[in-house]
Amino acid sequence: GMEIINIEDSKGKKLAEQYKIAKVPTLLVAGELDKDEVLKSAWPQIGEIVDGVFVFRQTIPPYVDVATGNLKGLVSVIYLSDTACTKCYDIKLHESALTNLGVTPKESKTVDVSSEEGKALVGKYDITAVPTMLLNGELEEYQNFQQVWPLVGKIWENDGTYIFTKLDEMGSYYDLEKDKLVEVDLAAKNTNTEVAQ
Repeated sequence: GMEIINIEDSKGKKLAEQYKIAKVPTLLVAGELDKDEVLKSAWPQIGEIVDGVFVFRQTIPPYVDVATGNLKGLVSVIYLSDTACTKCYDIKLHESALTNLGVTPKESKTVDVSSEEGKALVGKYDITAVPTMLLNGELEEYQNFQQVWPLVGKIWENDGTYIFTKLDEMGSYYDLEKDKLVEVDLAAKNTNTEVAQ
């Protein structure tokens, strides 16, 4: 059977102590854990077995740090769009890309590059092309995101904002410095990559 236990109540506190749980939500699995060979080999990668109970250690953010009660892994995103650019890729593609990496921003807003706020962002972060996205928050909590980010973006040193820079991976975009549309044929691009491999 399955039950959901709140970390705040006595049973939850007892379990947290017994199994040294530092982050919630998590999962405890009891039963015949070594019957299945595949599962048996998977356990060490995602957690550990304590007193015959499997404790899931790979917490997916946002999670609560049990010691402090703080919520960790909160992220906010600004999608910097260019509504005047009808041929530019759809900014919503970033949303699904983030979801695939396990990042669900708590706050998100879309700002147009021609607005006052948009112009301020372009100036502050030296943005040379749009659409793009700017992320803030505890992104170090997201392992998959951290592995991918060096390939697609940069981190602004002054305030730690993550700025997406690989616009040609998403499709056609607008080059603000040259003041022109850069058309990217993703279908052709993908074909070329296959030939090269």
